[in-house]
Amino acid sequence: MPIESLKRHAGIALLAFILNAVAFAPLIARRHYSVDSYHLVDNQNAFWYLQNGRYTWWRLTLLAERFGLNLVLQQRLFIAICIVGFSISLVILTASFARQGGISSFGGQCCLCLTLSVVWINVFVLEFLLFPESAVSAAVGSVFVSLAVNLSLGRRNAWLSAASLICLLIALGCYQSLVGVYLALALLGGCLTSLREGHEPFTRVMLRWVKVLGMAAFGSVFNVICVKYLIHIKYIADPGRGAGFSLPTIVHNFKQVLKYQLSLLNNADGLMPKFSVTLIMLFLIVLLVLSFRTRRNLPYGQLACAVLVAYLAVFAPHYIEKKILLTPRSNMAFWAWIASMATVFVVSLLVSRRQPFTIRTSIEPVPEPERKAEVTMEGTEAFPGSCNSARHAIGLIAVSGVFLLFSSLCMADIAYDTYVSNTQDQAYALSVAQKIKEHEASTGQPVTAIAIVPDASVHVKYDSVRYQRYELNRRIMNTPYSNYQMINYLSHSNLSKIKMPQSDYRRYFAGRDWNQLDLDQQLVFSGDKAYLALY
Repeated sequence: MPIESLKRHAGIALLAFILNAVAFAPLIARRHYSVDSYHLVDNQNAFWYLQNGRYTWWRLTLLAERFGLNLVLQQRLFIAICIVGFSISLVILTASFARQGGISSFGGQCCLCLTLSVVWINVFVLEFLLFPESAVSAAVGSVFVSLAVNLSLGRRNAWLSAASLICLLIALGCYQSLVGVYLALALLGGCLTSLREGHEPFTRVMLRWVKVLGMAAFGSVFNVICVKYLIHIKYIADPGRGAGFSLPTIVHNFKQVLKYQLSLLNNADGLMPKFSVTLIMLFLIVLLVLSFRTRRNLPYGQLACAVLVAYLAVFAPHYIEKKILLTPRSNMAFWAWIASMATVFVVSLLVSRRQPFTIRTSIEPVPEPERKAEVTMEGTEAFPGSCNSARHAIGLIAVSGVFLLFSSLCMADIAYDTYVSNTQDQAYALSVAQKIKEHEASTGQPVTAIAIVPDASVHVKYDSVRYQRYELNRRIMNTPYSNYQMINYLSHSNLSKIKMPQSDYRRYFAGRDWNQLDLDQQLVFSGDKAYLALY
């Protein structure tokens, strides 16, 4: 590989790393915990990964366990690995789209890197990583879904297609929502072939679509079959929220997805300021208009179909859920859809109408003597083509940089909110533990078990918390399988969990409703057992 090409790739890799490191730095600066985290501190062999079809994630967890690493306790290490994984993914995607679009200049590839970085640098992926145990899975999934896209957009070859399918299966075993990421990048990225050639034979377009859609369908069905088989042989229990193919279920879920669009297309389901996503959509429309004015040979029919199919695929796992949960992390493919569209429009703007739209061959031109870059009617050395292309590139870099800064600030704000919620959860748990130790010291009766129940109207989040969606910033003390383990971990106790007898519940807590912590009333002792009511 020529020195100039190596320098260009190294520059893109450095840019990708800096973007991801800045965006996800708050997750390294402070530890954070999800509703699952304290359970996994105690036992990482959680079968719910298999119950939810995340076979790769499950194997990665067991591998970490074998090396004596806990995904929660060593979360800073795994977040750093995740940042590296996202960076590698971004380099692969940039190279793939640059190859498809014939963008060989460093400045042009920087534009692609900035727009494609939105695939991972967004509030939905952040919500996923606020489950710190997901970091290693996110790292592996992002790399393999990018490899699947790269191989799908490469040369038509049976072996490459098989390798692409294997990469996709590995990625879907990390998180099923990556099927939407794959389809958005592969379908919209494939439009660049038609854009490059001016006219692509219809049969070739259809073959590419059949291959991409077929692999996505096979990967999804394979994932479902794996779960059904493991339930059938009784290796795992039926989680009750797996895939359901009944028509009423699909119709109901589709209606829920339609209702969800109002909050998604306004403020990213409450995770960004009002009308933020609306403005992003308007910006994409502006890019489309500029693209049309710059290149009138855009494959509009194929592009429209790709946009529609990829958007429907964003919510693909939800259509067949028995119990639909439209969490932000499960819809992370929405941002891949945004990034893919923006990148296609960017490519059309960077390549002049007067410049032949061809991919560089492996034969490198003879380097010219060093000279200062000049802006002429033919553009610049960094952005070869027309002067308009240079102006477009500079403008796109500026706009992309502003958006990434805005997105990173939103992500930092949500991460800090989670830290605040975690701090209050820990204070709550330590207060309970302290009260138990005081009781043991005053009575001489050790407490070995605890039963925890909600009051008549338990608080879902703490009053100071501003972002709350499903498990995001839900009180860990409200989570039955994690609250007692949080108390144990923080206070170095060994309380077992028990069920509170109905007679004791009616005697102490029935009909009671508190708005603040009052352990004199909310924590009751009966022999070696403690009964806690959550306010």
